[in-house]
Amino acid sequence: MNAESWRRYLFAHGWMGYDRFITPVRARPGVPCRVCGSACAEQRDRFAPPDADSGLGRQPWLHDRFECPHRHEGWHHEARAMVEAIEAAADDATRRQLWARLERLLRARGMPAPPGA
Repeated sequence: MNAESWRRYLFAHGWMGYDRFITPVRARPGVPCRVCGSACAEQRDRFAPPDADSGLGRQPWLHDRFECPHRHEGWHHEARAMVEAIEAAADDATRRQLWARLERLLRARGMPAPPGA
């Protein structure tokens, strides 16, 4: 699943990163991390002042925020760089190589496979 189809699937209105997501209130029951596949920690019914967080509007709004619990760990930064490289890769051979490397890294950490890259 490519990045654009992920955006449409997860977030009709909201903001999507690799390991941090903002959605309208109660729009999603949960969100998996696009890097490691872990269930993201939820912060529901958050109030955002104008131009805060993702800058999606100038009016105050309620939203839900999801963040991967591993997003600040070194191995997760490495895995995120691989996911970004997979999405940017020009050819299938490079994509397959990066994907295999990412799967090895995640397996070593006991993580599920990422839901999409």
